[in-house]
Amino acid sequence: MKSIIIYSVVIILILVFVSRINISIHPFKIGFEKPYLGVGVFLLSVGLILISLQSYFDGKKDGLNFSKEIIKEVIREEEAK
Repeated sequence: MKSIIIYSVVIILILVFVSRINISIHPFKIGFEKPYLGVGVFLLSVGLILISLQSYFDGKKDGLNFSKEIIKEVIREEEAK
């Protein structure tokens, strides 16, 4: 739970930094110069993370299937002896 809070704070700070925040004291006002840039960077990073995870899981599945085939081949060779 602690790591989720830390990651959330880091993500919010990065989005605020990328969006170029403007803070005015008198009258008090908070604004963003480029709000869509922050949203775009966030969505782009989420997309890249998902693509990486999909590649990882596909590679893991392919590796397991390849290992199963090698083990089956070794067992067949041992039975033939």
